[in-house]
Amino acid sequence: MKWIICGLCFFFGLYILVNLGLGVMKGYSWNDMDWNENGTVGLHEIMRAKDIGLRKSERGCKEYFSYKDGQPIRTVCLSEK
Repeated sequence: MKWIICGLCFFFGLYILVNLGLGVMKGYSWNDMDWNENGTVGLHEIMRAKDIGLRKSERGCKEYFSYKDGQPIRTVCLSEK
């Protein structure tokens, strides 16, 4: 029984590490990964980054969208000077 629990903990930890790695490999900055815009980036937000894509518009804006349904999550435009 002890080995089953250890095995389950190992695979759960491996699952978390793989998802964190996939989120970090997307190349978004830490500020960009603050999906709920509360000022901090949590582990769940890093893991969520693997399911979010980036589109650039003609006006120079960046739109982050969900791969699941293509709906925009956040749009960031550079302020004009």
